[in-house]
Order: sequence, then C-alpha cells, then structure tokens
Amino acid sequence: MALPASFDGPLGRRIIELHVWTVGEGLRGTEAAPLFDGLCQRLVIAGVPLWRAFAGMKTLHPQWGGYGYTWWRHLNAIQPQQFERGDEYEQEVLNSPFGHLLRQAETSAGDGNPWLHLRRRLIGADAQLDFPNLKAHAAAGATDYFAEIVRFGKTDDPSRGTGIGYSFATDRPDGFSDDDLVLLKAVLPVVSLAMMTHAGHTIASGLLGAYLGDDAGRRVHAGAVERGSVESIRAVLWYADIRSFTALADTIPGPAVIELLDEIFETLTASLRRRGGEVLKFLGDGMLAIFPFEDATRTQICCRRRAVLSWSMARIASAAARDGQTACRGRLGTPSRRRALR
Repeated sequence: MALPASFDGPLGRRIIELHVWTVGEGLRGTEAAPLFDGLCQRLVIAGVPLWRAFAGMKTLHPQWGGYGYTWWRHLNAIQPQQFERGDEYEQEVLNSPFGHLLRQAETSAGDGNPWLHLRRRLIGADAQLDFPNLKAHAAAGATDYFAEIVRFGKTDDPSRGTGIGYSFATDRPDGFSDDDLVLLKAVLPVVSLAMMTHAGHTIASGLLGAYLGDDAGRRVHAGAVERGSVESIRAVLWYADIRSFTALADTIPGPAVIELLDEIFETLTASLRRRGGEVLKFLGDGMLAIFPFEDATRTQICCRRRAVLSWSMARIASAAARDGQTACRGRLGTPSRRRALR
C-alpha cells in the first residue's frame, strides 16, 4: 500500500494535516504522552477505527530499560509505563511482535528499509495469533492488528535509540481498511521524530541526574556548563559507609559484593531523596550526600536527617542479618557553605 499519487484527495489532505500538526508539536517539545494521545485523537477524527494503540521505546537510564504509552478508546486517555531493566523486560520484548521485527532488522541490515511492519488478522479464517499479546487482544474483542518499528541511525549506536515501536488494534468487524494503514504508515516517521525530540531530552536529563545528582544534573542540562561556575549553598553533609567492608570484600565473591552494595545504596538513596537529600558521590563502599537548608529550617533539617539515618540503618541491618553479612555506619557532617558545579 503506497502513498496516494496525489495529496489533493481526502486521504492526502489527512496525511498533510497530521504532518503539519506533528511537526508543530515536535518543535514545541511536547512530551511523548500528550503527543501520542493527540495523535490517537486525530486518527479517530480522521476515521481510523482505533480500539487500542501503543508506542514504546528503549532508553538509556540506569534503572529504566524503556518507556511505553498505551491509548484505549474506552478510556480516551494515555496510560504511561516505565519498564525496569532486567531479563523480564528483555524477554517480553523478544516474545512480542516488536522482537520479531527487530530480528528481521538484524537479518536484513543494509537494505535501507528503516520501517519494518507486520499485520495480523485476529478473527476468521485468516486469523494468525502467533504472539501472546495477540491472543489476549483477540480474546478482548480486537479483530485486526498492525505494528511498525521506525528505526533511527545506526543499529550499533544506542545513543540514538533503537527506534520506536508502534502497534494499533481495532475491533471493527472487517478490520483496518487500506486507507487506514496508508495513513498510519505515512505519519509514523514524522511522529517518531517528534517523539524523539522529547525522548532525547529525557535521556540527557536522566543520565545527568543519575551521574551528577539531581540538582547539579538539572543545572548542567539548563546551561550551567561554564568552567569555574560556582554556587553558594548551606547544607548538612551526610556520609555513610559499610563497616568492615575490606575484610568482607576479601571473603565473598565479587558479584555478591556488588549485589550487597546495590541493595545498601538503593536503601539509602530511596530514604534520602524522599526527604530532600541529594547524593553527591558514591565512594567505593561509602556515599556522600547533602541536605540543603535555610537558617530558619536548619534545626528541623538536621533532626530529619538523623531520622533518615536511623530508618536506613534499621533497614540495612535487617537485610544484613537476613544475608548473614554486615551492617552500615553513618554520621552527619557540619554545614557546608560552598559547592562547585563540576
């Protein structure tokens, strides 16, 4: 199904209208969720009988492997999702139509086709329910399914993303029409560019926050990149490390040491961030954080930090007792008056 020979007809005009709207949203930096919601709304207005629509992409983030956005007709709204890194997420992708399309992309590398797609009838003699999610959609009443991946750049450059995967399902008895699919194929590339405008910003923000800290990362992302840039603040310094870590590291396997560090740091950072703390550095088995304050709130902030320490110590001691390992020690430092943005 190719693009129409002329854009003067109804289908051609709908394609142009969606292109113009999408480019405008991309230039405004519209977030992915409202952008995809707006697309689904306009597709329905254009006559596409959507029952469900999904857009998902992998990302570069220490904790999250990808993001997803699902639109349902009965909700007329987007449900955003974050997919945690790990085997479960990767296996789910591999077993989906998107995994099938990605494998096709690997075997057909270099053919110049960045838009791989598939269609599955979900009812009748032509029904093909060869993926778990298709069986679920068919059981819920869907009749036709279309999926496409729009790829970006070289497949070995994850900084550009591996692309965006889309799927659309309808419950209309005769499924999607040829014009419906032509419209979808025509607009998804430009929608992907607009989506990546926001995704690139999100990736940069997430990485800076993860490796520089939320406050410093936010300031660098906002343009504070000049060498020697300095900001004066008042803050409580907070430091913790693991008791007898050297002896511990000499007696248990390396992977177990890393697992223990991950569990302890996760416990500490979760407690700190909920109460306004910011992690500055991980120092081997130690962690340095700050709690900014004003003169009027200094005593209150210090009391809260002691409560955070007590809560974290209790959680870590419980985990250590369960694993037969070690505990953690920590202390509050003196207020700091100055910090450089590096």
